[in-house]
Amino acid sequence: MSNTSPLEPCPPDGTAATTTNAPFLLLEPSHDSHLSKQIEPETEQQLSRSSKDTTTTEQESINQLFDHHLPPRPQLLELTEQAKRESRISIPASHDRIAPISSHSESRQSIYLADEDIQLDLRFYRRQLFLMLLWYLLCILTAGILFIADNWANNKFWIRFNTTPTSLNQTNADNKDKLIRIKSKHAEVDILPLKRVTFPSPIPFLHVFPPTLPQPYSSPQDAAARLNDHLSSTSQQYQHPHSLSYVDLVEYRATTLLLHPVSGKFFLLARWNDPAWSTALGSDTVAPEYSLSSTGLDVQTVRDRQALFGDNQVTVKGKSVVDLLIQEVLHPFYIFQIYSIVLWCNDEYVPYAIVIAVVSVIGIVATTVTTKAAIEKLKKMSRFSCDLSVLRPTLATTTDRLDEKSAVMDAACLEKKQSDIASNSITSASTYTILNSEALVPGDIVDLGAIYTSHKDASNYGHRLIETLPCDLVLLEGDCIVNESMMTGESVPVVKAPISKADLGGVLAAGKDVSCLDKHILYSGTKLVRVRPGSSAAYTTRALVIRTGFSTAKGSLVRQMLFPRPINHKFYRDAFLFIGNLFVIAIIGMIATIIYFKIIGVSSQEIALRSLDVLTIAVPPALPATLSICITFSIARLKRRQIFCLSPQRINVAGMVNMFVFDKTGTLTEEGLDVMGVRMVKHGKFTELIQQQACAEMEDPAEIGLVEAMATAHDLNLLDGQPIGEPLEVKMLEWTGRTLQDEASLAPVYLTKEAALGAAHGAALDVDSRRPLTNDGTLARVPVILANPRCPSVAVIRTFEFSASLRRMSVVVKRHNSLSAQVYCKGAPESICCLCEPASLPSDYNYVLDRCTRAGFRVLAVAAKSIDALGWAGAQRLTRSETESSLEFLGLIIFENKLKAATTASIATIRDDARLPIKMCTGDSVLTAISVARECGILATNSEVFTPRLSGKGGKQIEWISVEDKTRTLDAYTLDAPDAKLKQIDLAVSGELLRALLEACSAETMARVLVHCKVFGRFSPEQKQELVERLQTLGYVVAMTGDGANDCGALKSADVGLSLSEAEASVAAPFTSKIKDISAITHLMREGRSTLTVSFAMFLFMSVYSLSEYFTVLLLYGKATSLDNAEYLFIDVFCILPVAVGLANSRPAKKLFRIAPEMRLSSAKPIVSMLAQVILGYIAQTVVYVVLHSKTWYEAPEFDPEDLTLNDMDNTALFRTSIFTYIIAGFAFSIGPPHRQWLVFNWILAPTLIVLAVFAFYFLFLTSGPFFTLFGFVDMPTHFSWLIFGVVIAQLVVAMLFEFCGVAIVARGVSWLFTRLTSVFGTQHHPAYKAVENAIYS
Repeated sequence: MSNTSPLEPCPPDGTAATTTNAPFLLLEPSHDSHLSKQIEPETEQQLSRSSKDTTTTEQESINQLFDHHLPPRPQLLELTEQAKRESRISIPASHDRIAPISSHSESRQSIYLADEDIQLDLRFYRRQLFLMLLWYLLCILTAGILFIADNWANNKFWIRFNTTPTSLNQTNADNKDKLIRIKSKHAEVDILPLKRVTFPSPIPFLHVFPPTLPQPYSSPQDAAARLNDHLSSTSQQYQHPHSLSYVDLVEYRATTLLLHPVSGKFFLLARWNDPAWSTALGSDTVAPEYSLSSTGLDVQTVRDRQALFGDNQVTVKGKSVVDLLIQEVLHPFYIFQIYSIVLWCNDEYVPYAIVIAVVSVIGIVATTVTTKAAIEKLKKMSRFSCDLSVLRPTLATTTDRLDEKSAVMDAACLEKKQSDIASNSITSASTYTILNSEALVPGDIVDLGAIYTSHKDASNYGHRLIETLPCDLVLLEGDCIVNESMMTGESVPVVKAPISKADLGGVLAAGKDVSCLDKHILYSGTKLVRVRPGSSAAYTTRALVIRTGFSTAKGSLVRQMLFPRPINHKFYRDAFLFIGNLFVIAIIGMIATIIYFKIIGVSSQEIALRSLDVLTIAVPPALPATLSICITFSIARLKRRQIFCLSPQRINVAGMVNMFVFDKTGTLTEEGLDVMGVRMVKHGKFTELIQQQACAEMEDPAEIGLVEAMATAHDLNLLDGQPIGEPLEVKMLEWTGRTLQDEASLAPVYLTKEAALGAAHGAALDVDSRRPLTNDGTLARVPVILANPRCPSVAVIRTFEFSASLRRMSVVVKRHNSLSAQVYCKGAPESICCLCEPASLPSDYNYVLDRCTRAGFRVLAVAAKSIDALGWAGAQRLTRSETESSLEFLGLIIFENKLKAATTASIATIRDDARLPIKMCTGDSVLTAISVARECGILATNSEVFTPRLSGKGGKQIEWISVEDKTRTLDAYTLDAPDAKLKQIDLAVSGELLRALLEACSAETMARVLVHCKVFGRFSPEQKQELVERLQTLGYVVAMTGDGANDCGALKSADVGLSLSEAEASVAAPFTSKIKDISAITHLMREGRSTLTVSFAMFLFMSVYSLSEYFTVLLLYGKATSLDNAEYLFIDVFCILPVAVGLANSRPAKKLFRIAPEMRLSSAKPIVSMLAQVILGYIAQTVVYVVLHSKTWYEAPEFDPEDLTLNDMDNTALFRTSIFTYIIAGFAFSIGPPHRQWLVFNWILAPTLIVLAVFAFYFLFLTSGPFFTLFGFVDMPTHFSWLIFGVVIAQLVVAMLFEFCGVAIVARGVSWLFTRLTSVFGTQHHPAYKAVENAIYS
């Protein structure tokens, strides 16, 4: 409201106020004009709105039209209806989906959580006490090995050993010994006990499991069938007890599942609803003063629901510090480190054991502290409570519980019984009481406009109690403006209107999908911007609490942050496989050591110690710590770039991205649209572009009508005197220069009869004149466009809201003191033109529209018609099909949307430097998207673009036509043009035709479309998500960049989601950026590629280190000797760790390279590189070893079976040789390009390698001194040191030459050989997109 603070409630309509505008007279004709022309008979409830009083529908009756600028052909209609029945949840099942389980099995259940796209497999077990005692005894006897192994196997062994399958469908059964094993589609397993909630006193069964409680979806297909075919989803009727004293439930990752005591199946508590809500505003059987909105809940019901639902609080429990430590310590890496530390302590290698212990403790503590801090931060963010005004009885009521017979009554009888109780049982009045929001339960009535009145001196005195909503509510009275950026990512204020009685009973209380009630629901966590009370004498803004706690919208958002989708990429699988191979090599070395030492007579204790030592040498315990350091450096660099990472493991995944998908508006282009002007129709043709300056000079009725349509066909509201709502509509209203007033006290609207018109002109307005009322009998809010010198004031008496499926909206308006009414329809040109009389379309319609859309402008069409006589009541009875028929085309509104400054350069970087495919996915028309794609470089400027359309008998065939020349078509199967291959042209697809393509095209053709098409227009948010998932199914690693609510689903589904919005809804994306353009994705890509390359280099370096030291030790074991502890310490602490930290500090390259980094550790190139360094190191050590043993001055070490000799010539020679292998490997794996900067720019690694090289050469020629004594060196001739020098120089030269010249050649040869072998044996596996790309681009 323009005259009040947003922190204070607005006065209700009808309140005495000093008005500055004359009353608006809404002239009521004696008889309304009859509208005989309709598009089609109305068969369903239509989506409509009475001014700001909205009624929703289940289905639009107007056919959805396809995205083409030409008038659609009749053949489209049949396929359109078929497409409307299809669901977006029809993506082919991928490898990670769990097949739905038969509903007949009593020991299992499948549940599909549609909001989070998670398939759950529930299995029910009973614990066996004796077997559990035996299990834990075995764990003790195996020193915990069995427990640890079972923990790594997701408790699979525990379940099989200790439990038996069971059912849960016994009403009086004791479920204390029952367990629920829940496995998600991501293979995550949770084993949970049943919890029992006991009620204060027995509660009717139907209060816990109402007849309208829907059964949970069993699969995505089940969800699609129910949503689109309107199948019954309510719970089956069983013979059930009349009352319940308790209910069993399971809390799975903040989702509560209620156990039905008869069926033994689980129901979602979040879908609970009260059938009595249908009479919350009163009904034929319940008077308004006795309805729920007037009396509130009785005391006993509140107690029962508090027991069932708990506190209204999003409480993030999280794990304790001890649990986090145990979880971290039980990781395979740290278990191995504990084993290594114990072994080293027994081997008197305490210094290194201390170092590794310290590093491990630091890593464990750092991870635990970071995780705990994140949990605490999430707790702080999610936990919220406030005081609010709740309608509760002042004294205890005498409401009796429903008798036992009511438990089996049908819905009508149940409603009658409730109405009788409501009218007879209230013994004391209910009043609004200030309560903390944690005490709220579903069914509570809240006054959103209540203010602080207790302390006049307080700073918040007179301000609203509620600023941030603590639960999900449905608005019953008044209206609100809320900021939903927390939920949608967009800060555009949203208007909420009161729900109608029809929707209250037909949708909310009936347990149907409430997504169609979005205009009436206020979501938890969103902020109230304005509250305007209703017109009732109570002066309240009443709302009904429908969801609390984790069942709310905020709870769902927090749940997604608590349990993000796990990463399932081959890099992490290869990492464990790589370490597993090292483990196998270590086992071989252990066995060889045991056998050899046994033969030569080494003591058993020494054999055990030395053989176990081989395991810690071959498998480097410090590897996890070094990888963590690498990720830490990357996060810090991204933060300096104002890119924030919420999932550190995704940084490596960012380096694997090979497909980019961008939103358009707000991502590639600026957020706002500017009105360039309008093109009207005169003499059968379009005028030239009329800009704002000429608007004030318009006198032609058609011109005035177009401007009037721009001023009225919108859904704007006022806040502090400024219009708020969709930015495009704000720009339209500003362009017209007209003024909106939506406050009835400032622009009152009065109904006056046609016969009283003369009196109204000559006399003052009667204060008792009627006001326009909604269908529910409340005062309607009628927006008024105030008069100006050329145009009268106009009132919007009916609004048909914008429909995404229809892509248009309509309004019915009346001018001051006018009998006639005007209909204005605004929307996409292809949606509007088919509603117009053909004669009203200009002859150059196609040419002008093509020209505008090809230029990249956003275009809206406007049409109108006049109704000779129409009153308020008649307008409310109009159907959408009656309104949107026989229209006269008025003109086009042209909007300009500019590219962001960094868009073109960033697209060029990805396209030219990285040479990766780019796709644009937008809600705008295909032609507009094509123009923007050409402007920013996604499409070549002169490229020929083809789009699909429907043709053939019945319109069921797909035909690809050129945007430039409609006579040019493509082959239906290969998509090749007659004179060009597919790779020489481009494709663009609309969202409406995507479903038709999926139905009509072969799998091969559809794969070609997904791979080669670069522009996707008219895509809904669900279709954006589906596109990402289909690309992933082809094997792409997808990066999605978006900025708002339309992109949240796609951002969450993508492998790498980058949100350019800082709203809380975007935290579900792995990355968020304060840089508001797509240059952020290029920074992220460079960092991801660098981090992935460094991770590979770290693995390779640590492998060379472990295998080289492994070989050194085995050679020394051959002479019954080994390395000294000081030598181990120098290698492990002063050589390996600094190099590893230096590697982690590698900086990303300044440009993206055309060749992507290796995506798999098991691919040929990294393996060849690693083996080359290892083999060269083996050769160098072998040469030195053989030459040493051939010298006459060589002295063999003394044999001591109890303690191996450590100071001898073999030890000295091999130690001096082997340390060069580590230094050479450090150089070879850290040179830099193409994905990292040169080694010289690494201020940690470059000095480290130089210092280590100096020390290595110093040790090589050392003959005395403290280091000589410390390492236990034995003096050898100088010429032998020069021999070692020559060997290591040769090793360095060959290693560097092979790394830069030979690795790629050998790797290609190995890959070719491996490919041939796999093709012969039929085991070849490649991503599906590879075959498609080869077919298209080869």
